[in-house]
Amino acid sequence: MNSAAILALSSLFAAARLNGAEPAAAHLAPVGFAPAGFELTALVSTDATHEIHFTQDFTTWRLLAAANGTSSTVRLADAGATNRSRTFYRAVSQAGPRREPFHAFTWDPVPADCTNLTRFIWFTQSSVPEQIATQSLARAEGRSALFSWDLHRGLLSHSNDVCLTPAGQPTTNLSVWPSNGIATIRAKFDTFFRRLRDAGGRVDWLIIDFEDGYSNWQIGGMSASNRWLAIQNDPRFPPLAQRLGFSNLLAVANWWGGREYLKWNAVMAGVRDDALNQAVFEPARKYFPALRCSNYGSVIMDETNAVPDLNGHWQWAEGIPTGTHQAPSCYAGIGQLANKVLDGMNPYGQSPFAGVLLEVNSVRAERRSSPVPMQSWVAWRRYAGDGPGAPVAVIGKTPYYRELVLHLALLGNDGFLFWNPHPWATNQNPQDYSLPDDERYLDGILGELADKLSPAGGPPLTLEPVPWDAKVIASAQQVDRRVVWRFTFASGVDAWPATLDGQPIMLRPATNEVGAWLVHPAGSRLVLEGPTNIVSSGALWKYSDQGLNLSNAWIAPAFDDRAWPTGPSPLGYGDANGLLPSTTNSFGPNANDKFITTYYRHTFVLTNPVAAPNLSVQVDDGAIVYLNGTKVLGVNLTNTVVDWRTLADSSIGGSTETNWYSTNLPPALFVRGTNVLAAEVHQAAPNSSDLFFNLKLTGLMLWP
Repeated sequence: MNSAAILALSSLFAAARLNGAEPAAAHLAPVGFAPAGFELTALVSTDATHEIHFTQDFTTWRLLAAANGTSSTVRLADAGATNRSRTFYRAVSQAGPRREPFHAFTWDPVPADCTNLTRFIWFTQSSVPEQIATQSLARAEGRSALFSWDLHRGLLSHSNDVCLTPAGQPTTNLSVWPSNGIATIRAKFDTFFRRLRDAGGRVDWLIIDFEDGYSNWQIGGMSASNRWLAIQNDPRFPPLAQRLGFSNLLAVANWWGGREYLKWNAVMAGVRDDALNQAVFEPARKYFPALRCSNYGSVIMDETNAVPDLNGHWQWAEGIPTGTHQAPSCYAGIGQLANKVLDGMNPYGQSPFAGVLLEVNSVRAERRSSPVPMQSWVAWRRYAGDGPGAPVAVIGKTPYYRELVLHLALLGNDGFLFWNPHPWATNQNPQDYSLPDDERYLDGILGELADKLSPAGGPPLTLEPVPWDAKVIASAQQVDRRVVWRFTFASGVDAWPATLDGQPIMLRPATNEVGAWLVHPAGSRLVLEGPTNIVSSGALWKYSDQGLNLSNAWIAPAFDDRAWPTGPSPLGYGDANGLLPSTTNSFGPNANDKFITTYYRHTFVLTNPVAAPNLSVQVDDGAIVYLNGTKVLGVNLTNTVVDWRTLADSSIGGSTETNWYSTNLPPALFVRGTNVLAAEVHQAAPNSSDLFFNLKLTGLMLWP
């Protein structure tokens, strides 16, 4: 979209009035290119800042505006454009609805004395809306949560949503353009919720558990190559290929070792959520304007914040989550991730502490990626996984279950969704499912949170990633005029030194617990002693390994590196004194004339100041490192002028290939918010056998 179009749409939005309401301000921030032929025809604004998304051809745009009013619907009209994908649009309140952090909606019934738990109202294809309306009125205000069991099924598998040949003829292969499924399911939800409203029903929440999708795991590998090629040859594919950044879908099918499957899955997560929004959320909210909604597993996580999933895939999610809330599943499952090296040294393992750390880092990444509020799923406390061959839910039957719930609350959850299934077949053992004591246990944790965090607190104070080799997890939230902390300790850690306003204190787990509370006045400063990893060895880095002359532009924090591939450190190729890189870089087509320079960038966020920062790198052969555009370290590269063809001073070999080179950094180089590390690694000779790069950044974290 050109600047004139941006101004025109911004002006149109700012001038829109309905029922006398007028937005106070407007700002258009396009992500990608805006579609031609669209105009804003109506606006009903709300009492919070809104983020208005509209999507076409798999590209999302964002419109931000401050407004007053009572609703949150934006309508866009197609001004005659043809041959386009179905357009999706809606408004998301950045501030979000009122918080309910100490309540959980539950899958199955709970004991009557669990006052912080309320069961879903299930509805199915055979449910009578008028009867569901009667049940909804029996719920307390704010506690009417409808759960869709199967009314949405078939959304992505409609028999008419098939791939087309280049000539436009239908094939037998299912496509990734679910227009018929959307229309069919939308009609069902429109009818159901219209009848529900007409019967006087009340719906506060709509909860969905839709786990179908178009990921590479769900479509299949090379055995499904016919379907992959059918999608690739579909005339609707070019805009999708532009969004993906590649057009060879067999690279997704044959996913091992590549980045393409991760990008595909991230884009397809948004396609699934767009379909749910159009087919389920929009018709429901049409009749219940204040409705809040989420779908199991629907989140936002941008690539710079990606964390590994339970099997070690550095997955992210693009687009807009279903409804009004992100809904991560926080079951602390660890599968193949247990064998992955995240700290540059040791396999991650399957300890209960590792399970809490993984979920905390995932939710923090989602919170850093988007202001859309959270409604996390948790399982019952004895859940240990789905049996042989499935990932282990490592916190089951351990005190770390409680720790996870406490940290999730401190990270700003708008309540919880509690998976507490009871046996549904006569041959099932009740001991393998949620029992009344499990439900009372979670109810007690929610009561504890009400005591600790009342009145309702503000935003979380700790959103930085926790180092993968950490021994303590610390989360905090400001509550009125005090700051409330929860510290969770790894097994074997019985104390951790800290200072509070300069006075030494010792943090210890409470008796018979693995965690501890700390409360201090707002404005006090807490420092955990000992260096904390701000950027861990094993962090995710963007890289350019195509032998390009990037001049100096790539060093700047504002440089656009979105097209660069991503991988965890260490990065490089060859063997560095027995240590192999986690991400393999390209050296070019000629092994005797390798690319001299490879470029790396890593973005991290600081919400609080840092003291005594120290930067360390492992490099083979030479490197220069920059922080926020300023050179902070040079290793084996002393030339006054360095460009893309500059050789390192000397070849590094043997044990020196894995030496750490360190320097202390001025704290003033860091900024609150987004910081960028950039590094260029140079070979000493074009025929060098290996290249290696790893980095870690430590410091003392100061809160607040």
